Amino acid sequence: MCSWRPYLPTLRLYRESLRLGKVFPATVKRKLGYNARELIEIYRLVEKDKADELIKKGWEDVEFVNSLTSQKEEITRLLFSDITEGKKRRGEEDEEDDFLAETSKRMNRNRNIQPHIDTAEPQQNTKNIPPTQPFKRYYSQNANVQKITDNERKLLSLSLEDALLSLKKREITSTQVTQACIKQLERTKFLNYMISQRNDDALEDSKKADESYQRNQAHRLEGVPLVVKDNFVMKGTNTTCASKMLSEYKSPYDSTVVSRLKTDGGVILGKSNMDEFSMGSASNTSYFGPVLNPWSQVKIEKLQNNSNNNDINFLVSGGSSGGSAVAVAVGACFGSIGSDTGGSIRLPASWCGVVGFKPSYGVLSRWGLVSYASSLDTPGLMARHVKDIAIMMDSVSGYDQNDSTSLQIENSHDYYTTVSKIGENGIKGVRVGIPKEYHVKELDSEIVSLWESTIKKLESLGAIIYEVSLSHTQYALPAYYILAPAEASSNLARYDGIKYGHQPKTEDEQKISELSVKEMCAQSREDGFGEEVKRRILLGTSVLSRTQYDSYYLKAQQIRTLVKDEFQTVFDNGIDVLLTPTAPAPAFSLSSKLSPIEMYINDIMTIPTNLAGLPAISLPIGLSTKGL
Repeated sequence: MCSWRPYLPTLRLYRESLRLGKVFPATVKRKLGYNARELIEIYRLVEKDKADELIKKGWEDVEFVNSLTSQKEEITRLLFSDITEGKKRRGEEDEEDDFLAETSKRMNRNRNIQPHIDTAEPQQNTKNIPPTQPFKRYYSQNANVQKITDNERKLLSLSLEDALLSLKKREITSTQVTQACIKQLERTKFLNYMISQRNDDALEDSKKADESYQRNQAHRLEGVPLVVKDNFVMKGTNTTCASKMLSEYKSPYDSTVVSRLKTDGGVILGKSNMDEFSMGSASNTSYFGPVLNPWSQVKIEKLQNNSNNNDINFLVSGGSSGGSAVAVAVGACFGSIGSDTGGSIRLPASWCGVVGFKPSYGVLSRWGLVSYASSLDTPGLMARHVKDIAIMMDSVSGYDQNDSTSLQIENSHDYYTTVSKIGENGIKGVRVGIPKEYHVKELDSEIVSLWESTIKKLESLGAIIYEVSLSHTQYALPAYYILAPAEASSNLARYDGIKYGHQPKTEDEQKISELSVKEMCAQSREDGFGEEVKRRILLGTSVLSRTQYDSYYLKAQQIRTLVKDEFQTVFDNGIDVLLTPTAPAPAFSLSSKLSPIEMYINDIMTIPTNLAGLPAISLPIGLSTKGL
């Protein structure tokens, strides 16, 4: 049996490098917990020759590999006992080596969340709740918020289309609707889906909307409460991208999407939480803590007794637009804006039970959207109904001269009228393609069953089903994780802490003044960026290097062209629409310790359409056996 003792000097050195980089011990523990190969790579840092022997021996000797992985607990104990002893010698306080405790700390960074359930109202059976209304589970989550009234519950249950109709008929007022939404934001605040709220400004906007209705001068979205993802700039409001790097940044202008929402009378309640710089698939990389899924099977007693949400098995909301999805799912707004780079709207929409729409690349302006991967970033929409999406599309779509990638469409679309006609005429004769390559091994059996039942349903409604081939889409995922980090590496180079971005702070100002520009930039980026952002910057910088460019970046661009051409061929052959799952499996637990690769696989179904620049929509069609 192999002993861990020879590994300790190297592992301790690795641990020290992480400690100096201000990474929590829990991260180190998860790092050590991946697999034997990665542990050997750590050993390679110091003793390369011995590491080569271990690798050669290890992958020929199954018993040796098993001995490594079976002793994780021993190495963790030895390694972290050494950390504790070292801190005691230095007189430092012991950091919490617990993932949920650290998560709670991040969530409470800028707010004091005290969840509370009002048990006076009966809790409903979650399996009987429609997929688009999980907010009915949560009544009063905050003791300082009044109970929800029957009238408010009716207001929050309205679709955007019905809310606009009621506003026009003067049956309700924008002020009433906005107040109900703000109260719902406070009730469900513990889900951590908002970064900033503009309650007072929103109420002022709602009063102006009511005046517009009285003068019969209402616009398309007049008086309807909406939420915007925190990577769209908004004048006078913080735009953080859920990152410490931009935690204090206020934009001097509105993004085009926000400007058009305001022009059409939309009432913007605030900015939603997200993965840091949109890099993630679970909305769990935010500097402000993870976004929690409202469909989590949470017992009332646990919520009452755990003010910090520790030890509660919450599910992830999906990412990176998780906050926007949850805001719609809990009924705190009637629609939201998100961005989709590789599935960042559709994945959270799927896991939160709402409609998520990614238009074709260039249909919605990217002006004012903080860039992650410029050739892939696509603004999009979320709502509880497809017609609501169409109403919002009529408001925010259109050519924008400020965006060089904006499409000039000769015949402007009336999305709402088009969708309404489809609802009246049905789908008889529509040719639906089923890509055979999307039956991947990662697909959950329940997802496969829902996919097959949906195909049968479409057939019964008159659609014509065809099996099609998209053979190159299997390479879309690895190609994406070369192209997107490469563009991110370039886009995020602007954050240096000098022009803007996080500036390193220390009690000794003299030390800062003595830093060179290079040292100051390095410290700013080390402190300001999270772990996932650093990982993607390093990956992107690597594939753009002179020695790697042809082997990786150029090949990925060629794969992208092949993927796009295959989609074009399928549609040229008469297929009207493709039907695939959005996610390979239901939402997983927040406490699940997935490796980066396992996390990236969540995007396997959504990435191909981003590479091709095609429109895509995620629709809720049912619940799993677990009520998700």
